[in-house]
Amino acid sequence: VIRLVIRLNGGAVDWKSKKQTTIAMHATQSEYMTVSEAAMEAVWIRKLVGDL
Repeated sequence: VIRLVIRLNGGAVDWKSKKQTTIAMHATQSEYMTVSEAAMEAVWIRKLVGDL
């Protein structure tokens, strides 16, 4: 399960919880997939805020 919350100035602006579609063989691999998902969300939020 991937769970993440993106906060901006102390407030939650995006959150996600979903089942991973790929089976991780190690905990490190699972953490990497979660960080990767969070990075993609952060890039999207940054672009959104930049467009405001």
